[in-house]
Amino acid sequence: MSTDSQRTIYLNARIGMVLFVIYVIFYAGFVAICAFSFKTMQTEVGGVNLAIIYGFGLIFLALLLAVVYMLICRHDDERGERAEDRA
Repeated sequence: MSTDSQRTIYLNARIGMVLFVIYVIFYAGFVAICAFSFKTMQTEVGGVNLAIIYGFGLIFLALLLAVVYMLICRHDDERGERAEDRA
């Protein structure tokens, strides 16, 4: 494996871990509110309780972070070749 490939793998893993930590912070907030302030999750917002909105928000955030990861970790060069095609 070339040094460039190893560096790319390292950087992609690091980016993935940063995005994962961001998600875990939001998820931990959800769990903490559910565990320690359940009444807060029962609050109605637009006819739906906050727990439902927060839960759907977590799903949307996971998809958004996946798209962000995909966009950041692209390996296309100026000619449009993929990294796997050059190897």
